[in-house]
Amino acid sequence: MQRISKIILFVGFLISVLILASSCGGAQAVVNQSTTSPKIIQININGDTEVYIGLTRQFKATAVFENGSNSEVTSKVTWASSQTTVATISTAGGANAFNPGVTEITATLEGIVSQPFELKVVGARCLEIVPYELPNVTLGGILQMQARLMKSDGTYSYVFPETWKSSNVDIATISSTGLILGLKSGTTNISSYYLGFESQPTPLTVVDFSSITVTPSLPNDPKVGSKMQFTATIVYPDGTTKDVTTEADWRSSNLQVAAFASSGEIIAENTGYTTVQAVFDGICSSPVSLSVVN
Repeated sequence: MQRISKIILFVGFLISVLILASSCGGAQAVVNQSTTSPKIIQININGDTEVYIGLTRQFKATAVFENGSNSEVTSKVTWASSQTTVATISTAGGANAFNPGVTEITATLEGIVSQPFELKVVGARCLEIVPYELPNVTLGGILQMQARLMKSDGTYSYVFPETWKSSNVDIATISSTGLILGLKSGTTNISSYYLGFESQPTPLTVVDFSSITVTPSLPNDPKVGSKMQFTATIVYPDGTTKDVTTEADWRSSNLQVAAFASSGEIIAENTGYTTVQAVFDGICSSPVSLSVVN
């Protein structure tokens, strides 16, 4: 009887072990199933399509998975350039441009190859400041500059210069973004630098006054055939003024409606709308609206 009891206990033990093993195996199976990574079905490349010789451009690779999710894999893919004499690309996705031409950039991961990404490398001839002829600037006035690079094919591309320079910072300064500030009457030269190119120094004149105004600023509507007198006044930094009506250049935006016969005197020719401005030392006043009536 004692022997039978031992057998029963042993069988019970074996059954418990089998149940436990089965439970652990099932749990392991669940764990393995939950940690299986989705497969990559596509790799996309993002970056600039054009680059100048001597520059580096960063590319980005994104993997698209079978479950619809995506993840950046720039540092995980294998990068390649089809024309290494035109541009090479580093393991981190940085493309270095060497010679004019076109190359195709690809990224590969887990056997999946991206669509070729076309990169054009272009040369350049010269750097130009825009506007080419600078208007005068008032004391305390500002002027935004731009720069463009002439490509080897004769077309232009606007760029952000690495450096802007004023030859006389007492006359005018220029910020890293190309914003000029007039400080003192006089002349300075403005230039810019980009990719080893230097623009031709361009003269900039800062006048000795702060602004020019035209009065009346809200004129009554003149009738056809009548005349109206305007006055131009410049304002200095200390608040003093000077009448420059006879010295200013007067302009009407619509000569068929009204035209200036003499200094500041306008003749209403036909019904319609025009604007009036005075220009002194290259500085324009704000436009004054004028409507001619019957």
